[in-house]
Amino acid sequence: MPYGIGQGVATDGGDTAAHGACLLPTPLVVVSFAGLLLTLVACGQRQDPPGSPPWSIGTAALPLDPAQIPQDTDEVMGNAAHAPGGPVETALDTRSAEQDPPPPVRRVWGGPAADSLRAVLDSLEKRIAVAGEAELPSLLLELGRAKSVFMPARDEHHRDYAIARPAEYIYDEPGGSWGYTGQAFRDLIHRFPESELVEEAAYALTLLPLRGECEGFVPGCIAWEWESVAGFLRTHPESPLADSAVDRTLAIFGLVEDDMELRLPTDRLEPETLRGLFERLDSIGRELPPARGARLLERAGQLWLQFVEYERADSAFRAALAGADSTGRARLEAQLAALPARWFKLGPARVVHTGLVELNWRSAGGDVLAHLVHRSDSETGADTVLARLGPEATSWTDTTTQPRTTYRYQVLAETAVSMVPSNPIHATTPSTRLFIMGIAVSTADLHLHVFAFLENDFPVVLRIAPDGSVTKRLRGVFIGLDDGRPRSVYDDHLHEIWLPDRHGVGVLRFSGRLADPPPELLAAIRGGDEPLREYNRMTRGTARWTVNVEEEKTAAWIHTRPGGFPTAVHCLADPPLCWAAGRDELVRQDASGTILNRVLSPHIDRHTGRFATAIHADPLDGSAWVFFGRSGHLVNVDTLGAVRHDILLAGEREVWSLALTADFDHRSIWFLRGRVPTDGTRNNRELVRIDLGDPGLPQQVLARFEKWGGYLAPDLQGGVWLVGWNHVTRVDGEGRTLFTMRLDGG
Repeated sequence: MPYGIGQGVATDGGDTAAHGACLLPTPLVVVSFAGLLLTLVACGQRQDPPGSPPWSIGTAALPLDPAQIPQDTDEVMGNAAHAPGGPVETALDTRSAEQDPPPPVRRVWGGPAADSLRAVLDSLEKRIAVAGEAELPSLLLELGRAKSVFMPARDEHHRDYAIARPAEYIYDEPGGSWGYTGQAFRDLIHRFPESELVEEAAYALTLLPLRGECEGFVPGCIAWEWESVAGFLRTHPESPLADSAVDRTLAIFGLVEDDMELRLPTDRLEPETLRGLFERLDSIGRELPPARGARLLERAGQLWLQFVEYERADSAFRAALAGADSTGRARLEAQLAALPARWFKLGPARVVHTGLVELNWRSAGGDVLAHLVHRSDSETGADTVLARLGPEATSWTDTTTQPRTTYRYQVLAETAVSMVPSNPIHATTPSTRLFIMGIAVSTADLHLHVFAFLENDFPVVLRIAPDGSVTKRLRGVFIGLDDGRPRSVYDDHLHEIWLPDRHGVGVLRFSGRLADPPPELLAAIRGGDEPLREYNRMTRGTARWTVNVEEEKTAAWIHTRPGGFPTAVHCLADPPLCWAAGRDELVRQDASGTILNRVLSPHIDRHTGRFATAIHADPLDGSAWVFFGRSGHLVNVDTLGAVRHDILLAGEREVWSLALTADFDHRSIWFLRGRVPTDGTRNNRELVRIDLGDPGLPQQVLARFEKWGGYLAPDLQGGVWLVGWNHVTRVDGEGRTLFTMRLDGG
């Protein structure tokens, strides 16, 4: 669970490791009781800005009888209670970097530390019950501070305290603990609005541990961290604590990195949401006293530059000048001077794949003689002119990029008297890492095909020869293995359509585009081409398709899965039949789609046993081999629905690792399982073959691997392919590894 900004966890040895859903630049300055608060929630000790009021839940801050506090209270306070001056003077560590480092801190939940803090809470609540109006504000403030750091875990006995107070504690599922809602702080603000402690209570609300996760979505992370801080700045702009709120705001907006392209929607960015946050930052900066507002306005101006909003950047920088000190004024004046008097807009780069980036821009005007495309990269920083284009040019494609590199582009329009610049943009190419979706072997040439995506969702097909000597990287849309993913936005670069068999045997490849499918593709699809056209209409990956292929017959079936049925399907051209499996039943159909018979799924386990994760139609006798992956059972059902075999493939703790494929030409079923050892040794992944030619269906462990291959497919020569962890391995029929190679090497 993230407990605030730039969280660190301190061990008993004093080492810290940063973590959390949103990691912000360090060092981060926090004020008020944050020193102890962050200490107690295992965030490590941080330096507070000058003027921050110290606090503590020790005896100097509360006039409690020392005998009321257990002897292990030092564990709540870390080592601060032993420092000169007592816990009040040392709760905020104001030592400089040249002095000794702060003492190690300890976790507060669980054990004696939580018991001690609980004793402090009980004592405070008793005092509040009998206190007069004059001392209630300070007691409520101390109670809120103490409860802010009392976060029982779900498996800790103090959880009953939090459960009994639903208005004060909310359970945080990602963090596995209860977090305080700040009720005592709100009571203080509501009941004693004239108290001098209201500002501290309001700021304390901004330091409460955050619940949930922002999951890397930049606008969400900023809003998640900044919402309460922004509210404090709006309501208490004159407070001494506002300086720390400004520091925190700048750290939060540090999530927007200088080379981010903010105008292009991605999984991490949504431009309009981000624009709204920048507008709020700009607005709050203008409402604050000039010295504080100048810092926010300067950052707002820099962010507007990244949005190519030069007019807004100019306005923010000029507004910041009113409150900037001499150093700040010099910096702002330099930024204003750098704004172009005339410019034109270069749009966001379109990164297609590792070696292709597209640029486009608006014309700079009628007096342009030529356009010069400049590029620098993060490796050398050198600025190079890549192309000189004519005056009418508004686009250019860079085909010289390298994987996993950030480039800075700028186009200059040459006129008779000057160079008119575009705004600079950044583009980061994806790495060669592959996110594998499935594999299939061609029955024509025995080549393995690996279907994957780059990290920017560009589809890739790798074709690997049986001896591993040839690897060819191809491009094309593939159907049936891209479940749940957005439809490709790169269709203009994809001129091939692939139909890979879901079960790994058979691949069909067609030249053309889905918008205008070639006749040979339409002729290959059995049962009508509406699923193919529906797929082409999809803009988001909300539906599911399963593809079966008989390569020798140039036959393909595309099945949609509305309403969750079927969960698995397999069709054969010879004999002409289809087996479909759902959660509760199996269905056998003929070539025309007529249902021949329905069979209830064999009852293995009432929760998971009837959920088929794969089905293989056996061409020898038309029976079905149904794989119930969640319970680890493989069941053979004949054409009349009778269960002929029920084979347990793995133990209850091992089913998570199962992968399975069938090679009916060699009467084999292969599967991979992760064995859980009982002797403390490292887990082994076992490659097992079931001999369908033996009536006893013996299982033979042929090989063991340290890493699990996520996908299996027969090599059609008696062996099997294993693909996973961006590696491919081919194993022969005796279990010998023929070769292993990386898939993401370029």
